[in-house]
Amino acid sequence: PYDLPVNQYGIHRFEHALFPLDDSKKDIEPNFILAAAQMRNEAPQTIDSQFAINFIATAEALPNISFESILSGNIVSELFEDRTLLVGLGKSSDSPGFQTPVHTGSRSLSLVEYNGFALDTLIENRIIQWPGRYAILLIVSVIVIVSLFVFPLFSDKLFFICAGLFYLFTVVGSFLLLRYA
Repeated sequence: PYDLPVNQYGIHRFEHALFPLDDSKKDIEPNFILAAAQMRNEAPQTIDSQFAINFIATAEALPNISFESILSGNIVSELFEDRTLLVGLGKSSDSPGFQTPVHTGSRSLSLVEYNGFALDTLIENRIIQWPGRYAILLIVSVIVIVSLFVFPLFSDKLFFICAGLFYLFTVVGSFLLLRYA
């Protein structure tokens, strides 16, 4: 079974991993992306019914090869050894495609590219995990404590410099965590 990816305010971040076979929701079946990752014995052992796709962990785009190139024989067969191939239609010029956190506008993805990122996320086991409630409480508490007790001790100029550095550290730290963690 397969269903189109769910969007949140026009941005696609998640992929369905499991589908109920009937209304009782007791019998579930993996979708083809999870099944492909399981066939490679590289799927996570436990997974929710939806998972967040890590679009940043891979290169800018997954390799794309046109069907004409395959038919003409202009491709070295060793490129496909020990790889999972997804075959499908590319994004046409009049299709809006799938907008993701890192692929927007003219760089939006076709459905097969979106599924490729989902499969890569499962194979590489780079599913984005949301922090637990205690981690969020700790982060918010640190921000509040710094805001209430430390920043008022600074002069206005030093306050804006420290706030800018804190923002820069947060952005770079988030990027590095999502990219390499």
